[in-house]
Amino acid sequence: MFLKIENLHKTFSNGLECLTSISLELHNNDFLSIVGPSGCGKSTLLKTISNLESISEGKITFSKDNPNISFVFQEPSLLPWANVFDNVMLPLRLKYNILNREKVDFFLNLVGLYEFSKSYPRELSGGMKMRVSIARALVTEPELILFDEPFSALDEFTREQLNYEILALKNETNYNCIFVTHNIREAVFLSNRILLFSKRPGTIIKELDISFPYPRNEILKTEEEYNHICRDISSSLKEIKVN
Repeated sequence: MFLKIENLHKTFSNGLECLTSISLELHNNDFLSIVGPSGCGKSTLLKTISNLESISEGKITFSKDNPNISFVFQEPSLLPWANVFDNVMLPLRLKYNILNREKVDFFLNLVGLYEFSKSYPRELSGGMKMRVSIARALVTEPELILFDEPFSALDEFTREQLNYEILALKNETNYNCIFVTHNIREAVFLSNRILLFSKRPGTIIKELDISFPYPRNEILKTEEEYNHICRDISSSLKEIKVN
């Protein structure tokens, strides 16, 4: 067990109740996805885990003190005046006050952007910018990466390519993962577990174990069990929106 959340509640200062009675465990080597309606608190949960937001009640416990956590947001949020190399180097400067060119080069090569290290964000496509953001998250060698709908603004082809790359990177670096997405097929393809959230205030209404073996490829998406799980989650979401 890497992370345990017990009876977490989050109410904002304006009285808006965002999350209620959230309890979950993240095990080592998990790829846990969270799916639910817009505004149900999925992103807020990630922010409480990373300590960007405080909790109102409950408890968040890690298996070790001060775990190394990285966050990949919906937008790449790159520094426009810095080139790709310097954007990836940034967490090492801020967190450890070190410059490690070899490590930056390694992760740029891992995401396929080594030859673009001197390019600036304005010169990159949306998918390339997101790869820079992922390399930046990986460069500190985190134990947990929190992904907040990182591919929502990308075209379907780029999104699928990055799905494959995310799984390859996880296999390469062995990080734990919590991945927020509205894309059901993406969640089923990537995850070994999926949590389904209710409308706000968000709470867990269903947990699914996804038992397809890794590595996964495009053939999985043609299998009846994969499509059955996708339809089951879609039906559950429609019921949430109606009720």
